Order: sequence, then C-alpha cells, then structure tokens
Amino acid sequence: MNAIAQTHRAGSIVLPKLGDMRKIVQSEIQARSEQKCPGYLEAQQKYVKQYRINVHHWSYGRLLDDINLSPTTNN
Repeated sequence: MNAIAQTHRAGSIVLPKLGDMRKIVQSEIQARSEQKCPGYLEAQQKYVKQYRINVHHWSYGRLLDDINLSPTTNN
C-alpha cells in the first residue's frame, strides 16, 4: 500500500468508514440474484451462496493495521 502512495506522491491515504457495508453488499448480491433468476427463489439462494463463496473476503481492520504499520516498517 505504501508503494502506491509513493508512486502517486500522496502524503496520506484516506479510507472510508464502512459502517453499513455488510448490509449494502448483501442488498447488492440479493438484487443480482433476483436479476439472474427472476421468480425462482431456490436458484436465487444458490446464487447468493455461491457468490459469497467465490468473493474474496478481507478484513478492513487488518487493512488499516497494515497501512498504519507500513510507514514505520518501510522507512
């Protein structure tokens, strides 16, 4: 992450607060499943489950920790 900031000569990295991100993502996944399988609840549920399995899950807190540690470990 520090390399990106250095490449773009950024003095700081700003990350948004994710408050209701889980609800937002769930709503988007549900909307996609309804578009892919209109009127077929079982297929929608399978789509949502498979989507969650396939999507890479990362920890926002871990990302923040890594960014905070980066300036002290890379200098």
